[in-house]
Amino acid sequence: MVKKMSLLISLIAFAIAIVILLSTSLKKKDNRDEPNKEVIQYIVNTAEQNQKEILFNPVINQRCYFGKDSVNSFMFEDICDSNKIFFYFSERICTPCIDNTIRVLKECFPNYKEDNSIIFISPDYPKRLAEDCYGKKLLTLKTGKLGLPMKEQYPFFFKLNNNLEIISAHVVVKVDFKRTYNYLRKQKANRKRT
Repeated sequence: MVKKMSLLISLIAFAIAIVILLSTSLKKKDNRDEPNKEVIQYIVNTAEQNQKEILFNPVINQRCYFGKDSVNSFMFEDICDSNKIFFYFSERICTPCIDNTIRVLKECFPNYKEDNSIIFISPDYPKRLAEDCYGKKLLTLKTGKLGLPMKEQYPFFFKLNNNLEIISAHVVVKVDFKRTYNYLRKQKANRKRT
């Protein structure tokens, strides 16, 4: 009886040791899957550098139109003022990144679909979706380019002055959507003051 009890206690201790070992190993694996703080800071710093590089650069004044209505085109300068917030993104950007950006946009501007001061631009989004791209009509540019000195195609928000110069920019990075939230909240607060 004592032998059976001793064997049972040994088996329970062994099972507990295996559970602890597996739990420790899974925690280590989870930590490896998350980018470390240095990598996140590098990504954020790169995004902020890109923001600085495009500030005060003019975008190309060109013919453009909303949705599929190319008959009713107009010059880009005709819709620009400092209250408009443009969101520029490529179809090549990962879907979760765009989806999370839209989620943050909805948090900051619950009526963003009806808000005509929020404008989406994409050079390569499928034309069949131009009438309803996350609830908005896409602004299509004739050249498909803004003419900004960006090395990569990052999703970003920007505001322009009447001279078509970028006065505010924010590059979205998927490792830190809090930055995007803070940027959009600030833009909303600034708009209320004007």
